[in-house]
Amino acid sequence: MKNRFSDYIVDFNQQDKAKSVEKIFDDFSKVVIEKKNGGVDNFSFEDMMRLTMKKIKKESNVDINVPENITFDGVFNCLVKYPVEMTNRCPENVGGAYFPPGRKVYINQNAREIDKLHSLIHELCHYLFKHDIGEYVPRCELEAEFTTYVVEKMMGIENHHSKFYIFFVAQDIDNIEQTINICKDDILRTSKQLLQNLDCYL
Repeated sequence: MKNRFSDYIVDFNQQDKAKSVEKIFDDFSKVVIEKKNGGVDNFSFEDMMRLTMKKIKKESNVDINVPENITFDGVFNCLVKYPVEMTNRCPENVGGAYFPPGRKVYINQNAREIDKLHSLIHELCHYLFKHDIGEYVPRCELEAEFTTYVVEKMMGIENHHSKFYIFFVAQDIDNIEQTINICKDDILRTSKQLLQNLDCYL
């Protein structure tokens, strides 16, 4: 069993279909598609409520498990080449934001460490996907959060909030299986791009 991140980097240039990143994507894609095809009744009211940003930010860390060796500062330093700025001007319950006009990511310096870490990866995904709409667009959120889920999973982070958010976004997409298939190459490419930058830390 591989226990060092650098062991996975070799996989990025191999043609083996069972590469770790692709397996994570494929496995979770099946879960999302099955959940969506089962209908909205598969979601409890509690699940839905947890997807609102205010509710998520007020909860404890119990649903986001991060290995002790992973810190926001460490990940931030690995991604320093990207246009990210710490700020105290974000709303209290927001970990960060991406502003398309300036192509820049802002992270709330007053947020919890775990929220800053997740927001950093998620908002950088918007940047790398070149999303140019600063509002909720289901496909853009699916691309960014699905990529974040894959990256965090490879880092050993178990983020159940991320799963619930993807399930929620999927409800706003008519043909989720087709959309996931269309987005797959870009999600995998962006995941690998971020992970290769994070090798300096992991």
